[in-house]
Amino acid sequence: MRDSLQYSAVSSGHDWQAVEADGRVRLLPAACIALRFDESGCSTCRSACPVECIDIGAGVFRIGNQCLGCGRCAAACPTGALVVKGFALPDALPAVTPLRIECQKIDRHVAGTALRVPCLGGLAPADWLELVENAGTQPVLVIDRGWCRQCNAGAKCVERHPAAAALETAAQWLEVAGVPATYLPRLSREPLPASRMPRHIPDAAPTAPARRGFLLRLGNEARRAVGIDDAQKLPQPHALRRTDLMPLPARSRLLTLLLRVATRAGHSVPATPFHVVEIEPECANHTVCAGVCPTAALRRYEEPERTGIEFDALRCIGCGRCVTACPEHALRLRRADTPPLSEAPQRLTSHALRICRECLRVFATSSLSALCPSCRRNHAMGASLFKGS
Repeated sequence: MRDSLQYSAVSSGHDWQAVEADGRVRLLPAACIALRFDESGCSTCRSACPVECIDIGAGVFRIGNQCLGCGRCAAACPTGALVVKGFALPDALPAVTPLRIECQKIDRHVAGTALRVPCLGGLAPADWLELVENAGTQPVLVIDRGWCRQCNAGAKCVERHPAAAALETAAQWLEVAGVPATYLPRLSREPLPASRMPRHIPDAAPTAPARRGFLLRLGNEARRAVGIDDAQKLPQPHALRRTDLMPLPARSRLLTLLLRVATRAGHSVPATPFHVVEIEPECANHTVCAGVCPTAALRRYEEPERTGIEFDALRCIGCGRCVTACPEHALRLRRADTPPLSEAPQRLTSHALRICRECLRVFATSSLSALCPSCRRNHAMGASLFKGS
């Protein structure tokens, strides 16, 4: 992956900050869309929280005392701006087949050699990719004890297991990347009496030193996250509107894992996690799309005689804000059929820079017009008034 998407390239000016009293939940403000663009309306984490204890917006990110530590907010975050304690791989995975993953509410004597996490719904698709990659030839079973409907952390997943959607997405990606069906992670229903379920998620028991976490992977940010003990004041949105690229821990990790898995299987990186942006000729180079893009996947470029919009597929999370914001309705966003041919941004438009013959302002155009849009509108208005009289 290109440096701009590597964990090690994340700006050291912004660190992980504790946002929950006991430090279980940590935030990377520079990667939070809602903090970086307070008008964005991003509330994915709040929507995912089963107890609705997240307050976000206008430079505020708070987590209430009701927090269960289930990790559902972090799993849903499109940029990887949140991490939650308790999701980690030990130095060595249990040498058992299949490899079993259990909820932490399951007593360790019942779980046996299974890996336990605070909530199975707190694992994002990339977490399952990493687990499968590290498991090697061990099939991965996700144990469903039938407790989720009664559990506070499963409150928003009445119809489906909280891990089902992420497992399906991960399985699709792994299959396209060349992983045999035998090794795809899947749910295994092994019910236990609901009367045995503890009310709260037990605190994580001491474990072997973690080599790498499900939610903290690759580079310096993980080391910084571990060292912060006290909640810190969050920077205001304007302080995060910087010229440097927004860090994308989740995106970087996902693409890195897919590349490794596909390479090991002798396949190319699947197109599944990529999007394509198409700009129609109606584009008037307002560059609003680049202004509202939270990840800088769309950016304005400028040369001495030309300007336009370029697209970086590696940074696109498919939020669709560009499509909604375009004044000319000239943008289309769709899933890619093939992975990007190059890691370099692709130029989508090219507009010549000219000097308006009336107002003498520099303007961009894809036509041969000698008038800027403002002067063209004035001419059209004048012609309309003249015609009406």
